[in-house]
Amino acid sequence: MQVFRAAEECAATLAKSLKPEHSVVVLAKLTDTLEYPLTVAAIKTLTQVIELMDKDGLMNVTHRLIPGLIKVCKSVRYLM
Repeated sequence: MQVFRAAEECAATLAKSLKPEHSVVVLAKLTDTLEYPLTVAAIKTLTQVIELMDKDGLMNVTHRLIPGLIKVCKSVRYLM
């Protein structure tokens, strides 16, 4: 569990260091390609990045987010 928390902290630091638009591209790709439970960390970090973005910036990257988020929702529903 300590490794997981360290990875989350590292991802959060990285997300804050990069431009939000660049972070979203990487994190959206991760949510689209990783499997549960790794997607949880990507979504947590993605949430932090989105909170740093302005409305226009978010609207420009929304199309990148949706496919991965749908995949995660389907995976979680399958696990339940």
